[in-house]
Amino acid sequence: MEEALAELHAAVEAWHGGEVLDGADEVTAVQLQVSASGSMLALADNDFESFAANTAPPQTGDAPAWKDAFQRWVGDKTAASKTAEAAYLALAADEKFDKAPTYRVAAMARVGQLYQRWTDELFTLPIPDEVRQIGQDGVDAYCDALDGQAEALEKAATEAYRTCVHEAVDLHETGLWPEKCRHQFNAIRPGEEP
Repeated sequence: MEEALAELHAAVEAWHGGEVLDGADEVTAVQLQVSASGSMLALADNDFESFAANTAPPQTGDAPAWKDAFQRWVGDKTAASKTAEAAYLALAADEKFDKAPTYRVAAMARVGQLYQRWTDELFTLPIPDEVRQIGQDGVDAYCDALDGQAEALEKAATEAYRTCVHEAVDLHETGLWPEKCRHQFNAIRPGEEP
């Protein structure tokens, strides 16, 4: 896996260095754009997988230790999401891929999926036993705090899906990725148009 990632990094660096396009005809230039943008998407997807693999710590009987582990998890998860998002946004914004927009649109779709996944994780976290022991007021406060964070992430997901749809129109891109963005946007915001 490390060797494959190193090769993807080398391909992207060569693309950004510009030397791969020297003397290339138009067909070859398009093929290189598709290859480089696909490599960037694969690298960003690797960051997404690191984000996804970082799961919430299991509850323990030691409430202070679990709280510390939970706070570390939130910090690590946030950092991993920002790393993946930055990689996707770099691809989405790279105008050098003007002849191969598919991966640019895919990158915006993946940003939406990243935030939607984060949202889903927060909405499905179990309520800690120590919170249940406080009573219904504690449970309500805990759920309200998670809901507030999840709503902000859901808003980020819908904005990414909306951007994906609009970018696809601007780039004259049709197919799987714009449809996924429209579908996911409508699942979160039924009745609204992106």
